Amino acid sequence: MLNYFEHNLPEAAPLYFTGDKAGLTCVLTRIHARMEKLNEALALSKMPGEQFATGAKILFNCEADTGEPLLDTLSSEGIAAQVKAIAGNAKYEPRENWENTTVVVDTAFLSNDEWETIRAIGIGGSDAAVTMGVSPYRTEQELYHDKVGTVFKLPEQDTGKDFIFEYGHKVEPLVIDEFCRRTGAKVIPETRMFAKKGMPYITANVDAFVRMPDGRIFVFEAKTTTSFNKDAWRDNKVPVQYIPQCRQYLAVMDDERIAGTYIGCVYGNTPSDFVCAYIERDMDREAEQLETETEFWEDYVLTGTEPEPSGDTQKDIEIIRKKTGYADKDLPAIDLCDEDIASIREYLALDEERKLLEKKAKNIKDRQGQLSIPLINRLGTAVRGVISAGDDSIYEVSYAPRSRTSVDTEKLRLAYPSLYDEIVTVNPESSRVFSIKTKKIKNKKIA
Repeated sequence: MLNYFEHNLPEAAPLYFTGDKAGLTCVLTRIHARMEKLNEALALSKMPGEQFATGAKILFNCEADTGEPLLDTLSSEGIAAQVKAIAGNAKYEPRENWENTTVVVDTAFLSNDEWETIRAIGIGGSDAAVTMGVSPYRTEQELYHDKVGTVFKLPEQDTGKDFIFEYGHKVEPLVIDEFCRRTGAKVIPETRMFAKKGMPYITANVDAFVRMPDGRIFVFEAKTTTSFNKDAWRDNKVPVQYIPQCRQYLAVMDDERIAGTYIGCVYGNTPSDFVCAYIERDMDREAEQLETETEFWEDYVLTGTEPEPSGDTQKDIEIIRKKTGYADKDLPAIDLCDEDIASIREYLALDEERKLLEKKAKNIKDRQGQLSIPLINRLGTAVRGVISAGDDSIYEVSYAPRSRTSVDTEKLRLAYPSLYDEIVTVNPESSRVFSIKTKKIKNKKIA
């Protein structure tokens, strides 16, 4: 049987995976069955694989009455017949053969949920910055829990991450198109996920491969951001957290035909809001990164050992809260350990130091307020005043009005109870407050 739809996914949830094993196994089984059916249908159709794939992708994106992909509900014979009707005369390009890789799966035939689920099988390009310690978004602990599938007791807060991911995914083709428009490059059709040969836990899901007019091939990585972050890309700079991702793709493909990586970013909604930079291959850095990722995988994921806290207090505490769940006010006080005393005393000493600094800051702020009074009085209803200091300096004083919108939630609740219930959400535990107090022991008995 033809193996055009090659796939090298595990048959069941890996041993290191401690989360919903049945759920992951179900997804893997479904993907295996789908790929085998596609290979059978391809053989029956007698079509070139690339031509068959163009029609099969259209079929996969159609839903059956049950809501599942139409392709999953059809027999191999049915798929072959429908694909021939859809793409029997379709034009196609032969796909590249990347000999130095292992094909994981063709992601064009995965739903978004399936793709997110199988990311637990390895360290992808977007994970690389975490293992290299340069990610401003995630810690090693967070990455570890993703890979082992930890089921947290505290539900994930809606931070808008899903929207940002979906937006980036939708805009990605526009970023690629803009790069091609400017350079004359052509996209090489490719939708497969790859793994490093000999290192199946290191994967690459490349945004695009492009061929320049002179025939050279490059990886292209597409990013989106806001205008507030455009300075990070100024003068062909690349934000440090994206460099490991670009290196990962070059290391996984390990192909001398690929000269390097272009990374392009759109920070607005016009073609002029496009920036691009180039990262050339660095074999030494790639080898170092592969070694670091291997250590992470073997030392943490495979052994079930959680990495040490990152030092980012907010993120580290959030991991603890998600693991332990909601606070229980009815529980009795916990007996702490003797080794906790040193931490408590240092905490209290720092607390005293903080209070002194806050008092100093308050005195400074109060003095600034006193100095502002005659200036505010002089401005009156004007919002700006200027004065020359006589040494080529000009001071500008501003006293500008600002508006603020506030909602009286209690008034809203009383006047419009049904509307209040509809639009106001109460989080049972949005945060927890930590503090240490010193109490004196009363009536201490003398032995």
